[in-house]
Amino acid sequence: MKKKHNQIISTENLISEDLVTKIHPLNARAKRDSCDLGLPTGLKNIGVHYVVLRPNTESTEPHFHHAEEEAIFIISGSGVANIEGQQVAIKKGDFVAYPCNGLYHSIRNDSKSDLIYLILGEKSALDLCVYPKSDKALIRTKHSSNLVNDYSHCPNVRSKS
Repeated sequence: MKKKHNQIISTENLISEDLVTKIHPLNARAKRDSCDLGLPTGLKNIGVHYVVLRPNTESTEPHFHHAEEEAIFIISGSGVANIEGQQVAIKKGDFVAYPCNGLYHSIRNDSKSDLIYLILGEKSALDLCVYPKSDKALIRTKHSSNLVNDYSHCPNVRSKS
């Protein structure tokens, strides 16, 4: 990854070696290529990733966070945002906000070209990410992540809608 300055990365200069392929453990169709832009530029409390979602793939298993907010900005391409089961077309220039403890969400690229976006999210000391369709949750701290089958003991947790 080539940096213009310690706090500036040009996404135009990203090469395939800069992108890391991630497959979600709960959804084999959720396969995305991404590059962390936050850590290399010194961000500690906000995560920022440049994401390439190839045709006929999904971003993640539908989920929502209890403590963290997320947002995406579409750089190029088009796709479909799944927001609590509602399918909404998204395209270049769209900004999508996911407030904490909000609606479950994911993105699907059903076009013939790459969908490229920035995803931004908080890095809370503790977060519970719920996957309502699979009835699982990810308990994440700054130092570890644990996927659990039973999160009923967690206070104020919204489960399946």
